[in-house]
Amino acid sequence: PGMGGSAENWPMEHYQSLVRSFVSQGLSVVVSIGPSDLSREPLFSSLGAHCIRAHEWGDLGVFSGVLQCAQLVIAPSTGPLHLAVALGRPVVAFDPEVSVHSPKRWGPYQPKAASQVFSLEVTPKEVVEFVNLFLKHQNKSAPVPGAPSAETIW
Repeated sequence: PGMGGSAENWPMEHYQSLVRSFVSQGLSVVVSIGPSDLSREPLFSSLGAHCIRAHEWGDLGVFSGVLQCAQLVIAPSTGPLHLAVALGRPVVAFDPEVSVHSPKRWGPYQPKAASQVFSLEVTPKEVVEFVNLFLKHQNKSAPVPGAPSAETIW
């Protein structure tokens, strides 16, 4: 959930709310802990998330394998998000509404799988509702109402 970039991020409390919601639904949640997130690892673990420190592995291939197994990747505009896009994984991204940090400039550009970009104003409840709808339709090969097509460039 953290990021070392210059763009504004979604509030950390919102990511924590997502973890709580998804764990309470019986979903397996993996949180990638970066160097700036180390102090938050105990909190995410206490919420029921599996925390990984991919930056300590020294092997992008292993982290790519973890992302490849994900049903959905939720992240700000960071390396893990763009790696998930490159792997064709569906993503939910959070981007500030500032032109130099916009999804039109940075993506996700995703030819293989659906993506949804939310502004930083979105609430955790709205994201949970979208994700639940996405997961419900994911195995049915039906389009998610309101979701962009794979051809959409954000």
